[in-house]
Amino acid sequence: MGEGSDLSRVLNVLKTSKVAEERIVALEDLSKSYFKCCSSEELAILEVLTTCWQEESGSVLRDWKWRTNICRVGSLRLPAIRRGSQVFIQYVQLATKVSAWCATFLSKQAEESKSKGTWQDVLSKLLSETNSFFLVTYTVASECSFLMEKRVISSVSSLISESLGLVKVLGLSSRAPRNEPQGAEMLKTAVDLLQAALRVVSIMNQTVTSVNNGLPIDGTPEALQIIISAMRDLQELGTLTARLEWGRTQSSGLKNIALLNFSWRSCVTILTISEESRTIVAPVVDIKNLMTRLISFGTYSLKRAVEEWLSIPSRELDIIDFRKYCVLVKFFTSQASKLCIFYPELAIALKSTVADFILKFATLLLGHNFETLPKEAIKLLYEVAAPSAFGLLSSLLGASGLHTNLKIELLQSVCSGYEPFPAIEDLGLGAEEPEWNFSLPVWNNSAQGGYLLSRVMVFLQLLEGSENYGQNLMMEFAKRLDWVVDSIAEDEVYAALLQVQIFPAFPLESKKKAQSQLMYLWVVKSLEKFIIRAFDYSVVRVEVQEFLFYYALHPNVLCGELIKHLWRFIAEQSDERLFKEHISVLVSLLHSVVGAEDPQAMKRLAQLICSLVQVVPSVGASHLFSLVFQEDTFATQSSSKIVSVLLQQGFNLEFLPEATRESSILAFLKNCLDAAKQSSESKGSPDEKTQDSMWCLLHLLNQCEDYIESKQRQEIKSLTFDSFLKNSRTMSDIHRFSGPVLSPILLIASFFLKQNVQPKALQNLLGKVEKLVKSALKDDYVAFKSSIAEFLSSLSAFEFSEEVGNPESEALWYLYHTVLREQHWALVHSGLTSFGHFAEQTPCNELWRFVPIDPGLASDVHESSQSGSDMFMSTLKAYLEKETMCASLTVLDADVEVLSQEARKQRSSCFHLLQQKKQEIPEEKTKVVCLDFKDVDRRPSKTLGLIGKSKPVEVETAILMLQEGFSLLSNISPEWLTRSDAKLEEWRSVISQLAVVNKKLSFL
Repeated sequence: MGEGSDLSRVLNVLKTSKVAEERIVALEDLSKSYFKCCSSEELAILEVLTTCWQEESGSVLRDWKWRTNICRVGSLRLPAIRRGSQVFIQYVQLATKVSAWCATFLSKQAEESKSKGTWQDVLSKLLSETNSFFLVTYTVASECSFLMEKRVISSVSSLISESLGLVKVLGLSSRAPRNEPQGAEMLKTAVDLLQAALRVVSIMNQTVTSVNNGLPIDGTPEALQIIISAMRDLQELGTLTARLEWGRTQSSGLKNIALLNFSWRSCVTILTISEESRTIVAPVVDIKNLMTRLISFGTYSLKRAVEEWLSIPSRELDIIDFRKYCVLVKFFTSQASKLCIFYPELAIALKSTVADFILKFATLLLGHNFETLPKEAIKLLYEVAAPSAFGLLSSLLGASGLHTNLKIELLQSVCSGYEPFPAIEDLGLGAEEPEWNFSLPVWNNSAQGGYLLSRVMVFLQLLEGSENYGQNLMMEFAKRLDWVVDSIAEDEVYAALLQVQIFPAFPLESKKKAQSQLMYLWVVKSLEKFIIRAFDYSVVRVEVQEFLFYYALHPNVLCGELIKHLWRFIAEQSDERLFKEHISVLVSLLHSVVGAEDPQAMKRLAQLICSLVQVVPSVGASHLFSLVFQEDTFATQSSSKIVSVLLQQGFNLEFLPEATRESSILAFLKNCLDAAKQSSESKGSPDEKTQDSMWCLLHLLNQCEDYIESKQRQEIKSLTFDSFLKNSRTMSDIHRFSGPVLSPILLIASFFLKQNVQPKALQNLLGKVEKLVKSALKDDYVAFKSSIAEFLSSLSAFEFSEEVGNPESEALWYLYHTVLREQHWALVHSGLTSFGHFAEQTPCNELWRFVPIDPGLASDVHESSQSGSDMFMSTLKAYLEKETMCASLTVLDADVEVLSQEARKQRSSCFHLLQQKKQEIPEEKTKVVCLDFKDVDRRPSKTLGLIGKSKPVEVETAILMLQEGFSLLSNISPEWLTRSDAKLEEWRSVISQLAVVNKKLSFL
């Protein structure tokens, strides 16, 4: 009775006393004593505390202190008392009132909190005690046995709702500069309160999703309402904190990241906590809306990252802020990925949204250069955001609960279409922060190209995660390898593979750091990884092999190199049986190609076979030799062509096993000599078998000279070199030598020129070659002209007379000029190379005494201070002087400067002439020319360089104005491009317009 009367006295003091000190003492008594009172007494205490909480003294400071003590009483009494559901409900209701009051007070009275000293101390204690009271209340709720009673659930629901509202207010208040001293404590209170509330929601969710003998337990509808309400509040809180982070400056740091993290992560956790969530919780929540919102927020975070660097004119990126947005992209996409894995059927309905986001992300990574976006920023995008962004799609494809047909639809959404992609300059423009009903931001389209390159990148990223796909989906990827290779042949992809540096995105669990590499190398590695995994399934392995067989003849150079590399990679992983099978099948394909008479396809396939043989030379060479280098090698035209083309494209008889090498070489040599003899004795024109036998003899000389006896070597010389010099009917008639036959003969002659050759024989050889070149038909000349330079290079050891009219020297220089006159740079370079070999043995001063001036080599420039032939010769002389000194083909700065000076002289001469002619032309005759062309050929042209009086005035005017346009473009364009206001779209527009003029000029 004594304790009961004391309790009544304490409660009476709290009800009636006007003395603050007495009431404070009464609250302290309640916080320390009376823990064993009955339920009715505890309810009386709660009634008094609730009444006291609602009192207003007129002093904000006094009210703060008073309410702090009330919260302290609640936090100390609730864990210590014997409590039932009714008492607990009253405590929950008191905590709800505390939460509502705190939220209202902090919102309305924030201006008063700018004072320092006592106000800060009192506010700090209030936050601490209210936080303790909330945590105790939620702890008891999570531990009590009556949580799922309807009245308890209703009370707890109200508390959770008010708590989440308070968390939002605390989050806003913590970022205000005026509240900076209490900012950290406010944020801590918000995070603790959010964690505690979510712990109770999680327990309810687990309880609701559990079943008792197949039937839901009591209180399920009420608990579901709490979960739905909590998720709605959490999403609202997550949206609010996301907005704060999007608008945050660097000085504010990442204070709201914790709230953002807990709010969105908790929504996802509630929906993915157990399998029962699919049937109990998911039906009452709009999961597709949540997925869309997470992806949208990830997109907007990426957009804010773009705005971050575009807003800085100097492009000096603030890495701290940029990393913040990358972290947000990673967070939102990773949470969306968790939902997609757990609810793949719902995610598939959003496949266009998912694909759109990932393609935009890939476009951002690819549509840049390090001037637009610093290398550090691109590396951050790859390291921080790329794994989760690309993982969003790969997680869906790897989801076990999703039907394969749905996965194929998703894959198809990436591998098809050419929709326009957003311009980098426009990614951050024209969109506001998302509202509550936020939808995917609209990114401006551009006419720069299509999504093709981005689609290829995303597809290859999906290949990186193919270990989780299973046989059926792996098969679908294998069927689309042809799409990848065909895409590579497109100009935009082709150029990017050889120019763009990327940072491969490793999986989230990987600790590797991104290192930049050429995109082509990354493509190769991605396909290698896929092939290794594909070979675990027999049907997928067959599909991959069929793809490689089908694309072995791809005409694109880069695609051909890629296919060749993949063939070699498979060979390295294969056993000897499979290795031989692949060579056999490719040889069969080569027989078909030879029958179709496609020289380029035959060459590409032969290169592939030779490359494959070199993986295991002893095994591959032996097997290939047994297939094609037999006794009947020259029995048919196709078999001889196969042997010839294989030797020309890199097959080396030295690869044969040592035990059988010599015998195999000698047997093949005998076949070649027999075929050559048979051709030389024939009265008709040499056929293709003659050409093939000559090529085979040439390669035997170059590869296997040590195995050829002197008698056989002399026999080869007699059939080729000597026979070519003889005045016999079979070899002297130059019309009998087609270009393909002459080409190997010239190279064989080059081989024997390194031996002892009599001067008269050399003179006869040069004369005959000169006659043959002069009289050759166009097709024949095209076939053997590439061999002329190598033939000339073999003459470097010989000295030639300087006598004027010497036929030997004239023939020599005619052959040199024949090669140098070619417009194809590869042949010109080859000619210069051979010229350089010759120059090593002849001083330049002597060399130039018998170099004839060839008008065919001149670049005609009317009234120039230096003739075209002089300009060509001076450039060539500089090249030869360099060759004489260092025997190197490396382009030096001095070479570039010589060419640049002469180009300036030519431009100056043309401009001077233009000014002179413009004065002579009547003003009304002058017309404005719109320069809309691309890739104008700037080589000096006779047509544009000569102004004759026989031409109509209109023609002269047009030519002069085109010349002026070319000159202006070469002078002005670089300066215009470097201006700060220059736009890439403008320059591309000019280029596309220039293409029109160029096309029209080509038809003149």
